[in-house]
Amino acid sequence: MQEFRNEFSWSKSREEMFRGCQRQYYYHYYASWGGWKRHSDEKTRRIYTLKKMTNQHLWAGEHVHRAIDEMLKKLKTQVPLDPEDQVVEQVLEKMRNEYRNSVSGKKWENPQSCGLMEHEYNWELSKETWKKMAHHVETCIRNFYQSNIFKQIQQIPTEQWLEVEELSHFLLNETKVYLSVDFAIKRGADVVIYDWKTGHSRNQEIDLQMSCYGWFAWQKWNVDPKRIELIEVHLADLQEEHHHVQGINLEKVQKRIFDSIQSMQFLLDDIQNNQATEERFAFTENERFCGYCNFQKICTKWTEDTKPKVL
Repeated sequence: MQEFRNEFSWSKSREEMFRGCQRQYYYHYYASWGGWKRHSDEKTRRIYTLKKMTNQHLWAGEHVHRAIDEMLKKLKTQVPLDPEDQVVEQVLEKMRNEYRNSVSGKKWENPQSCGLMEHEYNWELSKETWKKMAHHVETCIRNFYQSNIFKQIQQIPTEQWLEVEELSHFLLNETKVYLSVDFAIKRGADVVIYDWKTGHSRNQEIDLQMSCYGWFAWQKWNVDPKRIELIEVHLADLQEEHHHVQGINLEKVQKRIFDSIQSMQFLLDDIQNNQATEERFAFTENERFCGYCNFQKICTKWTEDTKPKVL
């Protein structure tokens, strides 16, 4: 059986981490590789466990996305939907269990178990803060369940559904470019992609995001990029933002991605085999960024007396 390889790829989130801190990028994409294996060495497994940690905001968003994904997949397979109250209670109960596992440090026995950075790094959050986060999750799920968007989706024949919560990719030259598609449908000659938002939008990157969706739709569905519409749905209040590829300089964005790929690969020891060593990846100078990094426990930039603070 062929061994799973650490293949180089590109994504918007990968670029953001590289620009934020090259050392964090190294820990995340290289030093953690193989840490899921039963017989991995202690350091690799520790780094992998830290990589798998999340924070309360991402954790909340993941549970909302998962709940919506399950609802849509039941629709697609014609399985009856659970009542709204039951969906909410099931999600909150999962979160309660994961919260307890995080507090107990279970992730050090099983890296796939939930580990929250707030617990690992002893961030002082009040019970009220956690309650507000749980209320936010409940609000997002109930808003979606009762929304006109969900009602409209239920009227769309499943033959027109293209993607449901998929991590997909397309090729730029020989590099895989990954992107996440929450939900996509065919509407006549057009493709509509829905992006469920539980936090703030980052519209300064919308050209890059739309370009990636455009190239993906062209390669996978043979759709003209100009026929793509992205609808960002803010689940906390059901506000919508509509975006199109028209007016975006695709060649300029493509060059940006190529430049980013070259910058990442320039630091590799072996580009063909995607191999790297830690010393070639610089520390960030932005200590605010350090305060939210998964790898504070093993990063050699910090000693016990100079740990970064969350600001």
